[in-house]
Amino acid sequence: MGDRGSVLDGTSSVGVTKPESPLLRLLTPGSTPAAIALGAKESDINLEYRLHEVSIKRALVVPDTDEGVETCPSMHPQSTSAVGSSDTWREFRIFSYTTSAGWAENCRGIVSIGTNQNDNQQLAAECQDEWADAHSPSSVSAIGLTYGPLFQGLKNITVNPRVPSRVAGVAEVTNTRSGNPKEFEHERLLHPATLDNFLQLALPALGGVGLKKLSNAIVPTKSNVVALDANTSQPVALLDGFKVVAIKSNDGSFVQERTIVKHCYKPAWEPDVELIDRANLDRVLQAAPRPDDRPKTVRELELLAYYFIDTVLQDVDKVEVDNMLPHHQLFYKDLVRLRHDVVCKIHPQQTEEWQQLRGPQMTFKLEVLAEHYRNHETAYDGKLLVRVGEALPAVFRQEVEPLTLMTHENMLEDYYTTAVCMPNTYAQITRYITMLSHKYPNLDFLETGAGTGGATVPTTEGLRGGEGHQARLKSYTYTDISSYFFERATEKFGDFADHELQEARSNVLHATSDMHRTMIHIRKLLRPGGKHILLEMTNRLLAASVIFGTLRGWWNATDGRTGGPLLTETQWQDVLHATGFGTLQASSPDVLDPLEEGTKLTICEAIEPKISLRNGRIAPPESPRVFVACAGSPVKMTRSTEAVALLEKMQASGIDIRMLPFNMLQKQDISDAIYISFVELDEPLLAGISSCIYQCIQGLARSLRAEHEEFRCITVDLDSKEKLLACEVTELLFRVYEEHLTCGKKAQLADSEFVEQDGLLHVKCAIEDVELNNFLIARTDVAALPPQLEKVFQMTRSLRLRLSDSRNHSSNVWEDNAATSQPLKRTEVEIEVQATSLDVTDVNIISGIITSHQPGRECSGVVTKIGSEAVHLSVGDCVVAWTRDTFSTHATAWYSLVHIARFTAGEKVLIQEAADPVGQAAIHIASTLGAEIYVTARSDEETAILSDKLRIPESQMFSSQNTNFISTLRRLTQGHGIDVILSTSAGETLQATFSCVAPFGRFVDLGKSNAQNNERLEMAPFARSVSFISIDMSFLYQKDIRLAGKIFQDAMNFVTEHELKTCQHLHLGIWSKLGRGRSWQKPWSRPTSPTPSVPRPNASYLLSDGLDGLGRSISQYLVTHGARNFISLSRSGASSASASSLINFLNNSNIRTTVLNCDVSDSSTLSTLLADTFKAFQSIKGVIQLAMSLNDSLFSNTTLQQWTNTIRPKVHGSKNLHELTLN
Repeated sequence: MGDRGSVLDGTSSVGVTKPESPLLRLLTPGSTPAAIALGAKESDINLEYRLHEVSIKRALVVPDTDEGVETCPSMHPQSTSAVGSSDTWREFRIFSYTTSAGWAENCRGIVSIGTNQNDNQQLAAECQDEWADAHSPSSVSAIGLTYGPLFQGLKNITVNPRVPSRVAGVAEVTNTRSGNPKEFEHERLLHPATLDNFLQLALPALGGVGLKKLSNAIVPTKSNVVALDANTSQPVALLDGFKVVAIKSNDGSFVQERTIVKHCYKPAWEPDVELIDRANLDRVLQAAPRPDDRPKTVRELELLAYYFIDTVLQDVDKVEVDNMLPHHQLFYKDLVRLRHDVVCKIHPQQTEEWQQLRGPQMTFKLEVLAEHYRNHETAYDGKLLVRVGEALPAVFRQEVEPLTLMTHENMLEDYYTTAVCMPNTYAQITRYITMLSHKYPNLDFLETGAGTGGATVPTTEGLRGGEGHQARLKSYTYTDISSYFFERATEKFGDFADHELQEARSNVLHATSDMHRTMIHIRKLLRPGGKHILLEMTNRLLAASVIFGTLRGWWNATDGRTGGPLLTETQWQDVLHATGFGTLQASSPDVLDPLEEGTKLTICEAIEPKISLRNGRIAPPESPRVFVACAGSPVKMTRSTEAVALLEKMQASGIDIRMLPFNMLQKQDISDAIYISFVELDEPLLAGISSCIYQCIQGLARSLRAEHEEFRCITVDLDSKEKLLACEVTELLFRVYEEHLTCGKKAQLADSEFVEQDGLLHVKCAIEDVELNNFLIARTDVAALPPQLEKVFQMTRSLRLRLSDSRNHSSNVWEDNAATSQPLKRTEVEIEVQATSLDVTDVNIISGIITSHQPGRECSGVVTKIGSEAVHLSVGDCVVAWTRDTFSTHATAWYSLVHIARFTAGEKVLIQEAADPVGQAAIHIASTLGAEIYVTARSDEETAILSDKLRIPESQMFSSQNTNFISTLRRLTQGHGIDVILSTSAGETLQATFSCVAPFGRFVDLGKSNAQNNERLEMAPFARSVSFISIDMSFLYQKDIRLAGKIFQDAMNFVTEHELKTCQHLHLGIWSKLGRGRSWQKPWSRPTSPTPSVPRPNASYLLSDGLDGLGRSISQYLVTHGARNFISLSRSGASSASASSLINFLNNSNIRTTVLNCDVSDSSTLSTLLADTFKAFQSIKGVIQLAMSLNDSLFSNTTLQQWTNTIRPKVHGSKNLHELTLN
């Protein structure tokens, strides 16, 4: 079956689990690979089918498309020896292919068909025992799993009450044909849906009744045995040695993850890109952070560029021009013209140094400058100039291809990222894209000629709007003419793959032959109103000319451009205007000095003139009637400078506009008219409350827009502290009118609420409030918070290392050790750890190579607490301990050499990775007992320690990085071999080392990964009566604590009796180096659960409307947590039954309580009552305002009395409580 494959798609009859957001994707169940493997074997219903050593590495992710995913199973007889294969077992592997990841292995294992090996009648009887019900469909949904009809065949799920991890159920065969066209289905031994029903039993086995022990969706990854017997009247399936993990990643790999629910968002304000004029937009862009301010560098590079021009013109004679490529002929002639301008002193950038170019001092200075840039680590603009400039003669003679020069070592990409002043322009791009995506978060972006992605980086930063935020866009199309740039883009912008990132360029339009035709094509791609963001060189700098003048594209122009492809700002304006674009909305250079300017960010908008016809003739657009309302009398209106200025400007623009007092509007017909109110500018219109504090008009406007989506209600909030001039206010309001209220503008407004800041109108959008969300999560589920970088050693916290459940060890974190807060058991002691060890096994555990273990097994320190029965120890004793979750060396070495290997004096010992703590301990013990010692080491540093500190002869030390030492060992031992081997190796090295065991020798395996991965072992050495033993000190500690104690005591006695030396320390560096190149995060730790705020018993708490409903619950909560003094405000007092019940509860709980019968909106009465009450009560430490009046009604149906009654308790009442409790 090696070449056979199949395709699964989102509509096929395969199993699907559908986790909740944000994991939304289709996964085939873990049963699918097993079902494929069973289907590959010949069917026989009278036999038992067995799967062994099944390992599921990746879930089979099925895209919800017609293309689906291609799968490829392979199967062959299992190899049993070097010359034979099994007649019973077949090894299978399942692969799948996706365009993003290519071919990847999903599953492997072995499968066989044989006679029944289990007492299935007994198993069937046990499954029918009366056990407790396990779970319901709702509990499955709670952890993020949803099973379709095909996968709901598992019935009567029960849990053994005596052994909760033992579960049983009945798997019914569902109608697997129903979802297929014409209900066609290939014959198969077992459908994945049926087999998956068996696997679903893992849920109650791990989660218990109601799946309460599970918080995430889980999927299987490993099974030792899957046995299916169809030879009985009641078929039985047996699954053993199961392992599952939580679902996380979209690629199907498994990593456990906690989902943080985001409840809180906050408004973020940015300038409205549609309501900002060119001068202000340029000002905003120039205010972006300027990471590069190097005018001296610009002048240096220009001088150096002219030096290369002068040099090449001296080296390459005019007679060679005819042999040049056509574009190089143009380049050469242009360089001749440039030198002529310098000689004539008419070049704008030149200085006196340019005239002294050929003098010895200037030549020496320029050679030093060239050497400086040639060897500079980050000045890629200078490095590229020197590389190309020095190669100009060879380029002209066609000895060197210039693009190859530029792209070598990614130099061109680095140039576009860091060239002089380029970061300034990129910062402006980020700032503008931030504002644009803030207002329009669902745009389609097209980048033409994206090249190395230099401009793409700041663009994507702006689309995120800030670190940690989601990208705000619909799609991003990335295009370029070169496939080389596509490959680089895939590497750099892989995280944008979900946004349709395709191939593209900036600083590119100049390379086209006809700029007018180019811009017409670009205009066709833009919708009316679409933004054209142009990053182009508009000033010819010699450094850029020297570099890019060597390329054919620099000389492609056929539209009259001379001396290169660049256009000035004025020329760009002409081209844009002629091809369907409006006037420039921004034109912001990288630096303000025009002589040093390199690039300029230009922004314009695609326009589509609309012609208004009336009676077949062109007519101006209709202008609606406009009313301007002001507070007060007509005399006061004339003093409103803002209103008068707006009136005059709109009249000058031919708009039908009138200004009236607010109280006269009811006498006017304002239907189909635009109404502009300045009333709130002078005095509050609603409820008599200061608008600058409570902004009631804003709340009313939001309600009106919510009730009537078609109602165009716009509010503009002017800064009351930094007041604008009347003419400036007029300009802002007139822009709003033109953009949103003139005829032809869309009725549905994207933004209706504006805030003026620094003379600019800002609009808002909702962004996640990370701080507030973390505040809530820290008080409900602190384990769900992402880890943060902190110091590991904290005096106020006791931490323990928690490892990830997968090979993705980036989630290894330090978390609070809850055990330290628990009282000691009678036989326990608490030790302040002073030292611990870290061996190769611990490193493999931390790196994720070995899973399901915790690192560390021994430590030394000082006793700080003792249990009641630990009478042989005292506080302050110095001790050595072997326990879990600490980092064992001597105990491991003693157990391996003495207890297991039964080592005797004179035998030969090989200790692998001998510089590790266990290795050094083994050297101490073996040398003391009279061994002939051979060792391996990983590095020269380790070899030096073994030689200098532990006195191992150089002839008996070998490198562990290869197997070359095997032949040397055989030669040194005259072919006898090694009597005892302490091995930490795996794979090929393990097999080679095992072949060196002497007759009757003992091979001791210390590296847990071999057993965990079920590594194969050659059998030939066993013919010499050798022993192979695997050592796991953690397993010994867990299963035979008495033997572990004896081994530890014997080891410590040996150490003290022989006064063994302290192990030598190795400099391991930071954590990320421990995994031998694997990236493991440094000390990330879980945030602590904040200490909850506890009410003070000697303080008072004031509750408004605190006797009923929510107030009643809050009062009971405060009492439970320590509050002892309450002041309750209520309009009706304690007249209701529920209020009386609460008062009785408080009195019976010895709570001091007073009830004030008053309306919180009545400032005078409230002030009097509180003044008398405060004299008798403790100081106020908390005010809870619950007063409200519910009058649900549409605004159009609301009476003035309803409005007033609703506003007063919440608005006036909150203001009164705030002011009266300040002291």
